[in-house]
Amino acid sequence: MQLTLKQILDASVKRPGETATLEAYFALAKPVAISWANRAQPMAIQSAVIDFQSLRLELCKRHGTLNADKTAYDFGENRRAFDAAIDELLDRTVDIPGVPVAVGDVSGKATEAQVAELVRIGLLFGPDDTHSPK
Repeated sequence: MQLTLKQILDASVKRPGETATLEAYFALAKPVAISWANRAQPMAIQSAVIDFQSLRLELCKRHGTLNADKTAYDFGENRRAFDAAIDELLDRTVDIPGVPVAVGDVSGKATEAQVAELVRIGLLFGPDDTHSPK
C-alpha cells in the first residue's frame, strides 16, 4: 500500500490528551496473520519520517538562513520557493509493506477520530470497502 509523506506525518502528530494516530494503530491488537503481514510497517514508516526530516533540513539550508539564536530558519524572499519544495516533498508516496486491517479485526484504545484517520489514509478499512484483502 502507499501513503504520502503528508499522511504519515499527520498521523504521527500527538494531539493534546491523545496518542498519535500511528502510535495507536501499532498498539492495536490484530489477528496474528495480519500482524505478521504488517511486521515491517513500523520500520518503513520510521525510515520515511527520518528521510523526510533529512530532506527538510536540506531544503531549509538551501532556501533559508539560520537565525541568530540558531533555533529556526528565516526564509525571507525565498519563502515561496521553500514552501513549494516542501509541498512537493510531502506529496511523495511511500510504499508501506503489508495489508490494510479491517476495522472489525482490531481492538484497543484507538479513539473514533484515530480510527477515522486510519481509514482515511488506508491502513484500516470498513466492511463496505472494496480494497479488503480478504
